[in-house]
Amino acid sequence: MNRTKLFSAALAASIATLSAAQASQVPVSYDPSRMDDPTYVSEVRSEVVRAARKACRKELAGTYRYSSFSSCVDDAVDRAMTKISA
Repeated sequence: MNRTKLFSAALAASIATLSAAQASQVPVSYDPSRMDDPTYVSEVRSEVVRAARKACRKELAGTYRYSSFSSCVDDAVDRAMTKISA
C-alpha cells in the first residue's frame, strides 16, 4: 500500500483577494510514517516552502510586492506544516 500523501501547500494559503477555488495548487508528496524523523520533516518543510513560493508567484503575478509575497509564503508554509503534522 502506498502511504504517500499529496498535499497542496498553495490551497492552504489564504490569499485575501482570492476564493479557495481560485488559489493555485502545488502538490507536495510526503510519507506520514516518516514524520517522526526530524531530518525528514526538514526535507518536507523545504519542499513545502518551494511549493508555496511557486504558488504565491502565480497568484501575485503582475501585482508582486515583496511584503505580499513573503506573507503569502509564510502563511502557506505555516498552514501546510500544521496540516501535515495533524
